[in-house]
Amino acid sequence: MGLDQNVFQAGINELGVAFEHIKFALNKNQCKTWYKYMSHLTEEQYKKRIENCIRTCKKIPTIADILDYEDIVQPAKVEAPEWFREVNRIGKRE
Repeated sequence: MGLDQNVFQAGINELGVAFEHIKFALNKNQCKTWYKYMSHLTEEQYKKRIENCIRTCKKIPTIADILDYEDIVQPAKVEAPEWFREVNRIGKRE
């Protein structure tokens, strides 16, 4: 199940309010295109992306700005190499 159209429209409205000073507004055809590229998102993913865009976008947001949220905000999960974990364990014993 994809993104509910009412949730989508609420997010677009929120962007419109947040970026009113730079005249953010989508016509009907633009809304269809935006929804086409965002319909695969869950409600939670979409809302987080809209919030992030409102916090970080310094210009009129694009589809890419919304979709790139996860790549920008989510820190990479990097595990320390085994040798580092071993050194850390030895250091704690002393």
